[in-house]
Amino acid sequence: MLAAGRNHEPRPGEMGGLYILGLRLVRGSMGFTKVKVRISDPERRELAEDVELIVDTGAVYTIIPRETLERLGIRGRSRRRFYKVSKQAIERDVGIAVVEAMGSEAGTTVILGETGDMPLLGVTALGELGLEVDPVTRQIKPATLFLLRDIETTPAHLSAISTTTS
Repeated sequence: MLAAGRNHEPRPGEMGGLYILGLRLVRGSMGFTKVKVRISDPERRELAEDVELIVDTGAVYTIIPRETLERLGIRGRSRRRFYKVSKQAIERDVGIAVVEAMGSEAGTTVILGETGDMPLLGVTALGELGLEVDPVTRQIKPATLFLLRDIETTPAHLSAISTTTS
């Protein structure tokens, strides 16, 4: 099973999700948190399809079955390497799709899922949609968004902004 670009491996005792083959799945009071989204090709928006996805806040990218994306005319633009929980490297095609959910829409990178890859909504698309998972109710809600602005650009103020790289 593909882990969709995990942000981190589960830490011992980590709470707030269920890990299945390394995937952190957000669990609501009645089971996994799922969301219905509409997927379309950015260049042919009239072709769209509704799909139900499991929300995975530990996954970077969204996985949609290849056959669904290809029906909509969405093709892979490049290939990327991913690692299964077993640390085995696998490659998948990635493309760009428009995702709509809860009144928001965004263009996002999607993995063209193969047999055995779990269809899911990753944290990048969730953030691009301006949505987040409520940590108490486990429900998806509009995110509280912040914008850095009106900052003075004197050297003293700039030194307070960290620009570390790894």
